Amino acid sequence: MKIAGNDVLTSASAINGDNITDNTIDSSEIQNGTLTSTDILDNTIAAIDIAPNAIGNSELASNAVQSVNIANGTIVSADIATDTITAGNLAANSVGDSELIDNPTVSNLSFAAVNGNGPRFWGSDSYKIYMSSIGDATWGGRLDATSDYNMYFRMTAGTNR
Repeated sequence: MKIAGNDVLTSASAINGDNITDNTIDSSEIQNGTLTSTDILDNTIAAIDIAPNAIGNSELASNAVQSVNIANGTIVSADIATDTITAGNLAANSVGDSELIDNPTVSNLSFAAVNGNGPRFWGSDSYKIYMSSIGDATWGGRLDATSDYNMYFRMTAGTNR
């Protein structure tokens, strides 16, 4: 069966690849909702077949695209909208040291007002600068007769520190 001109197909019509030549059906000739994913054979549409920005987020099923489906280097930071990826979206150990910013510059670094909070060095509380109240048994202690909060510098596990 060959289709030409304004021929109409009914649900009883059968079309296979032998009846359609390349580029003879335009997307404007397909009614909305008449073609579903079950009508398309697996692996018959490649990324090169899809126009840029032709598929929106609302058109993708949840978890339809996985990292194995994305070629290395095809997504750059400019492709990602601000605040769309959070730490919860990342798999454990998915960001390596080489992907982190070298020499970050921080103008103001704030810590929650909790005894013992502060910057740590070498990933350990043994090497730390922090503040605490005098009454905190773990982090505090009175350095003079009048202060209620003090700043502490901790360097442990060594001689003459």
